[in-house]
Amino acid sequence: MITEKEIRKRYLGIPYEHLGRDLSGIDCWFLIMDAYKYAKGVDIVDVNCYGNMGKMPEGFSIENYYKNWRQHGAPVFLDLLIFKNSTGGLHAGLYLSRGEFIHACRAGVVVSRIDDKRWGSTLIGIFRYEGIK
Repeated sequence: MITEKEIRKRYLGIPYEHLGRDLSGIDCWFLIMDAYKYAKGVDIVDVNCYGNMGKMPEGFSIENYYKNWRQHGAPVFLDLLIFKNSTGGLHAGLYLSRGEFIHACRAGVVVSRIDDKRWGSTLIGIFRYEGIK
């Protein structure tokens, strides 16, 4: 099982890159995708890039995709956190422990606190991917 220490070591300090899709530069959604693959062996669909690339996976529907996530009240390690960002869009991060989450932002991949006034007031929800135990 992948630990929080391993997650921090793998991602902290990676630079931010809009639609970055390898570990030389990533955005918030690729962090989610790569961490789920690395830690849990789960392939998360790249909903951010498919719109830009124009091709969705065969049989993919956004409605069914969202049904794969369940909302939760109290986060556990690697739960998905969704925030509303300052431009009205969405931002994503992964819960670590003790109120901390990891995310990719303009400063690169960093750890922040959910209760920080910048993040706590913009948290939309905590989600867990179904089928992950």
